[in-house]
Amino acid sequence: MITIVTKDGEKHDFKDATQVVVMSKHGSNAYPLDKFLDVKEPRRYIIFHDTTLLYGVNISDIDSIKVK
Repeated sequence: MITIVTKDGEKHDFKDATQVVVMSKHGSNAYPLDKFLDVKEPRRYIIFHDTTLLYGVNISDIDSIKVK
């Protein structure tokens, strides 16, 4: 599960997330939930359940992010 709190105070929980596409300075790649936070210089996270888009957020809009 991924929990994101944005800078406007909104909390977003994604229990069904299966992968995250990380857009970074070096390109875009899909990562499993236990690896996407290791990407250097991320710019945006796009969260998916299989092939269904759940949420996309710019790094600059995130206050905190937790993965369980």
